[in-house]
Amino acid sequence: MSMHEIEELQEASIRLLDRIEGLDHRSMFKRLYDFDAYFDTGFTHFRVMDILLKRRFYYRMALEDHPDYAQFKDALEGIRKEDFSPIARDPSTKYTATNPVVAYWSEGQLYCEAGSEIWAKLSELGWLSATDREAPQPIDIVDIADTVVSFAIAEENKELAAWWYAVLPVVLLFESPPRPASGSDDVVLQRIRDAVVKSEAYKIKGDGCLSYPERDENWGEFEPDDLRFLQWWYEPLWGASSNTA
Repeated sequence: MSMHEIEELQEASIRLLDRIEGLDHRSMFKRLYDFDAYFDTGFTHFRVMDILLKRRFYYRMALEDHPDYAQFKDALEGIRKEDFSPIARDPSTKYTATNPVVAYWSEGQLYCEAGSEIWAKLSELGWLSATDREAPQPIDIVDIADTVVSFAIAEENKELAAWWYAVLPVVLLFESPPRPASGSDDVVLQRIRDAVVKSEAYKIKGDGCLSYPERDENWGEFEPDDLRFLQWWYEPLWGASSNTA
């Protein structure tokens, strides 16, 4: 079953980031969708496709503009009757791990993502501007969370800040390579935690993957450094719970 709470977190974060000018939206959106890899989520890009197109993270074109249209004309033309369809590298066969999805067909238009194979071919053919030929750059999810939490609290959207407070440790502890510093030694993490504590956003409880762990859970699977980080991160929450018990 799709983790709708993660999809909602992602959508709300993208909508908030779109309201802020001066950001590298393409790189941020790329990292947010890569963030999906940690969870069981559906393909939800079309919920915010207007934003993805505006910020040049997605490109929309006619079916004939597929760079391999001549080679796969019959297979691609067969997609026209569909309302929605993923398009594999070789659209004449089903998409697999070795024949990945490279574009999408929806309501009579072809869509591809910046940094994708289709985008790369369009760039090589000179169909994109110099700015559009720049690939999204790597960006730390913690830096994105820092921006989202800060602006969410400024907009009095404490729920979105609480969601990030709940989910961020999951990513930090399981991503590879891990973030070099953690806990109070990390200025950005400290700033996120301070903002959540000051606003009391941590008092808002989420569901599923966005729910908070309990202090007395079994933490045996974690390394000592990871456990110390979790204890530091959630201490405001756990401390408040103890005081009200």
